[in-house]
Amino acid sequence: MGILDSLFGGGGTTSQVQIPGWIAGPARKNIARARRIQQMDYQPYQGLDVAAVNPQQLAAQQMNIGAAEAFGLAAPGQLQAGSGLPEPTMVNGVSGYSSFPMYQLAAQAAQKADPRAALARKSLFGNINVGRDQIGWAKKPENWQPQAPAEPAPATPSLHGAPPDAPDWTWSSFNV
Repeated sequence: MGILDSLFGGGGTTSQVQIPGWIAGPARKNIARARRIQQMDYQPYQGLDVAAVNPQQLAAQQMNIGAAEAFGLAAPGQLQAGSGLPEPTMVNGVSGYSSFPMYQLAAQAAQKADPRAALARKSLFGNINVGRDQIGWAKKPENWQPQAPAEPAPATPSLHGAPPDAPDWTWSSFNV
C-alpha cells in the first residue's frame, strides 16, 4: 500500500470504537445538562468594579494642581481635583463605581440597533421562555427554581471501584 492509496481511500482499514456503558450514560446526562445551562443568559457582575478615589488621593491631586498653578503651569482656579468624576456608590463601607449601568445601556442599544440579531442570540442563549420541560426552570424569570431530578444521579466510578471494563487512567497506562 502506497502513500497515495491511504490519501485517496485505497487499501485502507476501518476501525470502530465502542464507548463503554459505564461512561455513555453519564456522558449523555452531561451533554443534556450542558444544553440546559446553555439557555442561561449572561449574568454580568453588578457590584463595584473600580474603587473610588479616597480623600487622601484627592488632596494629593489638589496639591499637584496648586504646585502647577504656583509655577505658572496651570491657570489659577481653573482645575479642581476630582472634577468630572461621577458620584461614587457606597457598598458596605467601600466606595466605588460599577460598569453594570453601562452594560445595560449597551445591551439596550444593541437590541434597538439590530432586533433580529438580538432575537437570534436569545434563541441560542438566555431562552428563558422555553418552558420547564426543556430547561428545568419555570417560564417566568422571577420564578426560576431548579427542578428536582427525576432519578438520582449514578455514583461516579472511582479508579478503585470502577467496573472491570473501565480503562486504567494512571500515568503508567500511557505510552510516553
